[in-house]
Amino acid sequence: MAGPLEGKDNAFGSMACRLGMTTAERVSVCVDIQKKMREMGIQEPLGEILTKKGYLNTTQTRQILKALGVQTSPIPGYSDFIKIGQ
Repeated sequence: MAGPLEGKDNAFGSMACRLGMTTAERVSVCVDIQKKMREMGIQEPLGEILTKKGYLNTTQTRQILKALGVQTSPIPGYSDFIKIGQ
């Protein structure tokens, strides 16, 4: 059964290739790693795996997410930024 992130991961991998930032072969390697991780109960986005493998850098990952219309945080490790007390 496909997880909720699988479609986003597929789009991420396709966009990374389309932008010439990595190859389909590298994406495939990372998708295989991701599947094995999920079997162990570990959920990790494809972009993080590609970055950890050295196939992308963090700037490229942000550029791909931006191209996909995903809002990224300027603070690493945080997905949402809110103003406290407003």
